Amino acid sequence: MYLHALATAVPPATFTQAQCWEIIQRSPTLARLGRRTQLILRTILKGDSGIATRHFAVPAIEGVFDLTSDQLNAAFRAEAPRLAGRALTDALAQAGVTVGEVDALLVCTCTGYLCPGVSSYVAEQLGLRTDVFLQDLVGLGCGAAIPALRAAQAVLAAQPGAVVACVAVEVCSAAFYLDDDPGVIISACLFSDGAAATVWRSTPSPALAGLRCHGFDTLHLPADRDRLRFEQRDGKLRNLLDPAVPGLAAGAVSRLLAAEQARGVARPLRRIIAHPGGRDVLDALETALPGFPLDASRRVLRDHGNMSSPSVLFALEEALRDGRPGADGDWWLVSFGAGFSAHACRFGAVWRRRLRSCIGGGSAAEEGRSSTNPWVAGSQRLIFHAWWVEISALPCPPRPPSPPPFLRLLRRHGRASSRWWRAWRSSRSRCCWRGATVSRGRSSSMMGRPSWTT
Repeated sequence: MYLHALATAVPPATFTQAQCWEIIQRSPTLARLGRRTQLILRTILKGDSGIATRHFAVPAIEGVFDLTSDQLNAAFRAEAPRLAGRALTDALAQAGVTVGEVDALLVCTCTGYLCPGVSSYVAEQLGLRTDVFLQDLVGLGCGAAIPALRAAQAVLAAQPGAVVACVAVEVCSAAFYLDDDPGVIISACLFSDGAAATVWRSTPSPALAGLRCHGFDTLHLPADRDRLRFEQRDGKLRNLLDPAVPGLAAGAVSRLLAAEQARGVARPLRRIIAHPGGRDVLDALETALPGFPLDASRRVLRDHGNMSSPSVLFALEEALRDGRPGADGDWWLVSFGAGFSAHACRFGAVWRRRLRSCIGGGSAAEEGRSSTNPWVAGSQRLIFHAWWVEISALPCPPRPPSPPPFLRLLRRHGRASSRWWRAWRSSRSRCCWRGATVSRGRSSSMMGRPSWTT
């Protein structure tokens, strides 16, 4: 499936880590925490955590730790659709798609629960058609964005002409909790709010040069479920975060990467875009993935903190500012979270090679120059548009079922001569071929013949 737009949104309220420490100091909750907990809070928020700023959607964030569960749920209900709607509106504008053209909307989140889901609110907010397919993916944690993209791929496989919008939105500030558990403390110092929206179709986007997602994979480790998950405490969501999570994430990602490389896909991986789960997580990942610096993920962590599921798409957007994947290899997106689970997919540009490059051709064609032979030049103009072969991971293009009449004449008459013109002119009424249905393989009968490309 092909990417047509990627847009992100964060709440306007921005806080540095030092400002967050000041907010906690003014909260009555601080007095209920132990001295060791207060020291941990101060060390993280005033030290080098890899995070400079965070964004919060819950109004009056200064009192967030004193809100009741009902108030937190109300904040999620108000802010999550608003944030998701902002990101999706920008994505549709980028793609040049109107709200009436959207056929499916998929939304993933884990920091709140609504029934009907966030997708219902976003559809109403943007004015989507009443027959749009809505789907909410809830409970997949920080890794949810890539499974949501995999669900979008399934929708496009069932309805190839559809326009599918996919949104990852989290209001982590509506799930803030504070007590003396170190994992809870680290969560309060790490998470932030944000949304990322993408638009997908089964045909390439000219503006994005055929960027697409494919090759999805996932890994579940239920034995480690309790190392990273939400639990309910007094009606509120309370995040459980084990110190082993950085190593667990690195191990899971390494297993996914080994499985990907074992498939023997022809195109190598040139860059890895990882979920910025935290400074220690990124350190562990870079140790486990030598040769793949996670600079885009670190910049997202610095500017936004850990926004849970949208974070990997923020990192992708950041990486695309540096450039796009080319014909020399794909990027690899990977996210992980509650479960314990990890998810990955390839992200790359579909590159095109002329059929000549795998069935033989002259050096003039290889250098991008037109042949001086008039017969060949005329053939170039006639069939050039029909002989593109789209190659992504195939080592060679497919075999045409049978050559067109003028190619059969070429084989019969051999090298350039005036007989080509006479033979072609006498049979041109039969030259009505416009293209070929291709199948896997290489046409040996056409190897070494003159090129038909410019």
